[in-house]
Order: sequence, then C-alpha cells, then structure tokens
Amino acid sequence: MSKKFRAFIAIELPSAVQKRCVQIQSELANDFPCVKWNKPESLHITMLFLGQIDDKDLWKTCDLAKKACNEIKPFQFKLQGMGCFPNPRRARVVWLGVDPESVSNFQKLYDVLADKMEEQGLYRKEQRDFQPHLSLGRLNQQDLDFSVVCSHWKIHPWISDELDVKQVLVLSSEDMHDGPEYTKLAKIKL
Repeated sequence: MSKKFRAFIAIELPSAVQKRCVQIQSELANDFPCVKWNKPESLHITMLFLGQIDDKDLWKTCDLAKKACNEIKPFQFKLQGMGCFPNPRRARVVWLGVDPESVSNFQKLYDVLADKMEEQGLYRKEQRDFQPHLSLGRLNQQDLDFSVVCSHWKIHPWISDELDVKQVLVLSSEDMHDGPEYTKLAKIKL
C-alpha cells in the first residue's frame, strides 16, 4: 500500500527573514488576537499546492520539478507590502508580498512548474495570475477588517534585503495540534 503525502512546492526563506517576520507578527499580535500566526519554520512562499499524492507521484513530481527548474535561472526578490486574502476588509489570511519587479520571475517559475505538473495530471493550473506571498497567519474570526493595518504598511513599509531564489523545495504537510508540520522531501536547484 502506498503512502499518501499532502505535498507542495515552495521557496524557503533565510532564518534572518523568518525572525523579522516573527517580529512583525509580534507587533500585530496584541491588536489581532484572533489571528493564528504561522510558526517561523512554517514561513515560506508556496509555488504550487499539489494536494494528496502517493510515493509514485512524489518521484514523478520531483522529476518534473527538476525539468522545470532547469528552464529557470536563479533570481532575486524583496519581501514588501502587506495584504490580506480575499481582501483587507474581509481578511482571512494576512500576508507579505514581493516587490513588483520580481513578480514576473515568480510567474515564470509558477507557469513552468504548473505546466509540467498539469501535463502529467498532478496539478490543475489556476485561471488567475499567480500572486507570490508569504502567509503570516490565518484569522479565526469571520470578516475582520484589516484595512487600517494594510494602509499603515503602505505608508511605513518594511522592505527586506535582496533574497536569492536558487532552489525550490518539495515539502509534505501534516496537521498537528499546534499547526502544520512540514517535512522537506527534496531540494531542487534552479
């Protein structure tokens, strides 16, 4: 019987950036106790969420990701700006975005990965453009208005140093009582 994994492909962040994100979470935590903040080791940029796959598909996923990554050159980006899904007035997820200049690099990486996975039936490409982001936390309360915080961040933005994207990770996710636990299954260089 094959083992099932809840798998995704992501970009890992350096520990210094994770620490700064934790500071941002701490700054917001008192005013927004209804947000379940992600743990530092959980902070990443998801490229593709593949859902449940088995061991056979895991190897296929890694092989396809290698082929896709061979088509993409390493690139740099900065974390910048805060937003919410679906929108700041009805926030469900609080996130940090990436600088506008690097969005096209993320879109190319997403497109190549998604196309390779879709060809093999491992992924269904979304109809909207990929929006690279780092999820800081999820809201436990319906329809919280986060627009004041997002406006503050537009006026007083934090922008990270340049960060390198030289590889992607294939990760599995398992729900635990204190949040998801991620296991690195493969590192694939661009």
